Amino acid sequence: MPIFSGLVKRYVHVLIWITALVWSMPTWAHDYSTGNLRIIHPWSNASPPGAPGVGYMVILNEGSQPDKLMSVSADFAQVSAHKSTVEDGIVQMIPMSDGVEIPAEASVSFEPGGLHLMLMNLSTPLRSGEERPITLNFERAGSISVNFKVMDMGGGEAMSHDN
Repeated sequence: MPIFSGLVKRYVHVLIWITALVWSMPTWAHDYSTGNLRIIHPWSNASPPGAPGVGYMVILNEGSQPDKLMSVSADFAQVSAHKSTVEDGIVQMIPMSDGVEIPAEASVSFEPGGLHLMLMNLSTPLRSGEERPITLNFERAGSISVNFKVMDMGGGEAMSHDN
């Protein structure tokens, strides 16, 4: 019975994302595909001068094999994947130096308070309305350049990046 429960949870999760995407597509639809992967709604908050940026997205693996986000890069910043955790009431950001696993027939969300892309040493601050290209390098699906839409600082949940 636990296996059935896990499968139902997985499909419900995917159905929720698909429903949310369909209802909100006219306002922000932009996604990308490479191999069996879809990168859905890549975005970032505007950043004040001197502050790092953060990237968010959903990666949906529609294939029967897992994949892995091995590395990320950009011309305008040093980029790396991190995961925020809370231990003993202290927020820590853990670099995902071994990559981020994208399970088969599942999605992985990069979101405030969890997985995210850290954009360090920005060449210029992120400004609302612009798009910034970031290259995602996957183990199976290869590389793809994805434009992250920059939203007002209030456009998404704020997240502190102080260690």
